[in-house]
Amino acid sequence: MARHGGPSFRKDGKMKTLYFAYGSNMNNSQMAERCPKANNLGAAVLKNWGLRERLHADIEKSKGEEVHGVLWGVTRECLGSLDRYEGFPSYYIKRLVSVKMEGCEAYVKAIVYIMNRKMSNLRDEFEFYPEYALACSEGAIENNVPVDKLYTNCIDKYDWEAEEEEEEEEDWDEEDEEEWWFEEIEEEKYYEGEIK
Repeated sequence: MARHGGPSFRKDGKMKTLYFAYGSNMNNSQMAERCPKANNLGAAVLKNWGLRERLHADIEKSKGEEVHGVLWGVTRECLGSLDRYEGFPSYYIKRLVSVKMEGCEAYVKAIVYIMNRKMSNLRDEFEFYPEYALACSEGAIENNVPVDKLYTNCIDKYDWEAEEEEEEEEDWDEEDEEEWWFEEIEEEKYYEGEIK
């Protein structure tokens, strides 16, 4: 029989509850910045829900689909930080769901963030921006979580080389301008015979 566990805190707030991440919070380095006290508990899956592309990741109930992600143990302080990051409740709201941990039959209760109805309607089918999809994909890979095709499709079709060229052009600063100007003057002097 599947077991279920619910979130719980001691009065000092040190006991950790469970949080299921399916977007950029799968990324270990990003979670380390946002929630340094969080513990990575490994891969997990949310059954009968599906991932949706709404500029940022969202999920909705969908029979037969699965959402793969990372299970975290978080403190009350961590949840406060996540609330701010997720824009709770004006952007995302929280729900309690049952997720299955990778490698065992146990189901546990975990908090998950989903877009509120207004935002999900406004942003329905808005594509991920590529840097976001990349962070989600990297987080999945480093935690042995299957990378959803919505993330890989976004990454694969983006012209990363064109962006690198634009960044190189934008990196031109005043020091570059001065160096370029000096080189031009020296070159002119050389051709005019002033430099031997």
